[in-house]
Amino acid sequence: MNRQDSLNEISTVKKWDVIVIGGGATGLGIALDATNRGFKTLLIEKGDFSNGTSSKSTKLVHGGVRYLKQFHFKLVFEAIRERKIILKNAPHLSNTLPFVIPVYSYFNLLYYSIGLFLYELLAGFGSNIGKTKLLSKKTVLESLPFIKSKKLKGGILYYDAQFNDSQLCIDIATKATEKKATIINYFECVNFIKHTDKAVGIKCLDLIAQKEHSIIGEKIINATGVFSDSILQLDTPSKANIIQPSKGVHLVLNDTSNGGTKFALMSPIKQDDRIIFLIPWMGKLLLGTTDTKVEHISSDPETTTDDINYLIDLYNSFSDQKIDKRSVVSMFAGLRPLIKLNEEDATALISREHSILTSTSGIITIAGGKWTTYRKMAEDVVNLILSSQNKTFIKCITQNISLDPSHKKSKIIESYLKTDAFLAEKIHTDYSFTKAEVLYAIQYEMATTVEDILARRNRLLFLDAKASIEAAKEVAKVFALYDHKDELWISQQILKYSNIALKYIPQ
Repeated sequence: MNRQDSLNEISTVKKWDVIVIGGGATGLGIALDATNRGFKTLLIEKGDFSNGTSSKSTKLVHGGVRYLKQFHFKLVFEAIRERKIILKNAPHLSNTLPFVIPVYSYFNLLYYSIGLFLYELLAGFGSNIGKTKLLSKKTVLESLPFIKSKKLKGGILYYDAQFNDSQLCIDIATKATEKKATIINYFECVNFIKHTDKAVGIKCLDLIAQKEHSIIGEKIINATGVFSDSILQLDTPSKANIIQPSKGVHLVLNDTSNGGTKFALMSPIKQDDRIIFLIPWMGKLLLGTTDTKVEHISSDPETTTDDINYLIDLYNSFSDQKIDKRSVVSMFAGLRPLIKLNEEDATALISREHSILTSTSGIITIAGGKWTTYRKMAEDVVNLILSSQNKTFIKCITQNISLDPSHKKSKIIESYLKTDAFLAEKIHTDYSFTKAEVLYAIQYEMATTVEDILARRNRLLFLDAKASIEAAKEVAKVFALYDHKDELWISQQILKYSNIALKYIPQ
């Protein structure tokens, strides 16, 4: 995956079959599916791939237990099936995870047991990844030794899965380019090209070269998530908003247990119909999440003092080991692209099912949905494109396409390590990430900034924001030596990154 190669293709191809706007999970999934079914496909992303919602999830590949209470059985069944596909196609980035729900009343023990056995039943024999069990008080405390023992009646064990969200996006992009899709980041759609009121192309700005491009395409897909309305309103300025964004905040804590925490905690929050998770992830603990309406849409939304206090108070309500702001090593917020319903609807109750809309100009918008179902959302969009054309229907096969480049990646990194001792150095003494991995991301994963590396290629920003600031200079050195960046670029990048990372540290 090389940005200059993509620019060359953009300059050469006169007309694309499919143009995808948006480089998150859904957009990249569409690019992979479309190119695999024979469409000449271009995807553009105004920032880095997955720099918005797709890199700021709870890192879970799950059916959505709480949707059972809302009777969204179809959504849960579909997500469970997609969970199985992700585990199969991306084993290097995903794994099963045991969850324990501690229960403090016998009524709730019965109530949650019924729901979770139903969850397992929906998974069926083919998609089931672990047996649901009732646990004694003793076993719950052995699994989650930090939780409050007073009045604890027992618990329930069930299984879901977790993953590295932004790296999976990169691997989907890599696979799409292998299948001959053209993909480029830092390339913004600024307007549409129209002929007799039909959208026949897009006007774009290369944000790195500051150069404008006019690109012609047969089908244009808006897969920009929470930014869907801004793209729709480029097409039709009077278009009413269809997205009600919801903010989810997560706190990252050090895992102080000996040997690392093996079980995740899930606990329903009765007073506001939410669920709190405490999940082991990449050697840390991930605490989340909130679910609040927001009006201002950003790829990097603010984490407020109220958000932090809410999560800390929730943690302290179920744990005998208290935390405060000093316990937080990083924090992040993402926006969910929920479909807009009535003004009074709480975002915690809005369904995550997706919708596909076609405007009068022919632009197709995919909105809503959740990370786990990205592949099915992509399949539905490409099916729609095929059904609108007089062509032989080509079946989707992305459920059987491996997204694992780890063998190739490890061989290249091993070669780097053999040829240059500098590349064997770690970017931070407390973490295992090497400069060889940084170089790989630059040369093969289209990383163009220090933030691309630390936020979305090795995730250090999310694991330890302070350490990531300290590592920024070492990352910049790799760009300087191997990507021919000058001192001005380096100093600007370090300053810019530091200002970004400071927002991930509680003040």
